[in-house]
Amino acid sequence: MALYRRLTLMEREELSRMLAAGYSLRATAQALRRAPSTISRELARHRACPITYRAVPAHQRAHRWAHRPRKPRKLAVHRRLRRAVLTLLAQRWSPEQIAHGLRQENKGVRPLKSDPRFLCGSA
Repeated sequence: MALYRRLTLMEREELSRMLAAGYSLRATAQALRRAPSTISRELARHRACPITYRAVPAHQRAHRWAHRPRKPRKLAVHRRLRRAVLTLLAQRWSPEQIAHGLRQENKGVRPLKSDPRFLCGSA
């Protein structure tokens, strides 16, 4: 399976220049050694208007979107779980102890993921 690579700022600048010079989407994709669908998606997501494409704002926007969380953390959504975790942390329990304790306490209940990595926010 091919490794996915995001467009670099240099590729976006070249894309901008080629579009301004009137090159077609396919010719641009071929010059950048990218699939035409990649270029098409880039333009659909990051064009300021149907005519113009600016590389630097597009790159900044893509970088921001790439680093945003995909879904909210469990502790942000489930208040009762958050209170329980904070209480146990205040009692100096380790994340591993909290995860194990929550698993034991909630046997038979629809499980929430109580992995120590999720409790610490490193996942």
